[in-house]
Amino acid sequence: GLVHRPGFAFEARELLRACGLAVFEFDHLIEGQRPFEAEASGTFPSPVMDVDQGYEVYLAQLRERSPKFTRTTLAKERKLGRDAGEVRYVHDERDPAALRALMNWKSAQYRRTGRSDRFAHDWITRLVQQLFHTRSEPFAGILSVLYAGDKPIAAHFG
Repeated sequence: GLVHRPGFAFEARELLRACGLAVFEFDHLIEGQRPFEAEASGTFPSPVMDVDQGYEVYLAQLRERSPKFTRTTLAKERKLGRDAGEVRYVHDERDPAALRALMNWKSAQYRRTGRSDRFAHDWITRLVQQLFHTRSEPFAGILSVLYAGDKPIAAHFG
């Protein structure tokens, strides 16, 4: 999505033209980005994990709502731990190698699915790396990584 100061108003097509872009492809839109809503093909609820009261409270609520799903998921986590090493989650991973791994995975996924590989463009790679290193009060690039042993097995950058 487009990051901007609250209340900033713009016309989407005019913004794209000013940036020299003919197309802005997106598959998620943050609520309140009204200039892009006209181009959306549909709206769907996003899954949300409310961990405001801590993970244990969230897990207890999940067990109550979806006991079979919770049991199955936790069993898969234990099996992964036995087969590949301790499973651990790092919310704000600062290792640039983990970011490179994620970008390589995404490049492979784009090619496999016939989509344009964003990371084949050097400027996009540099931008993501710059965002990864950005640490300020209003904004920080956060890389979350799930490890099995010392190996990253899943990641998200946002």
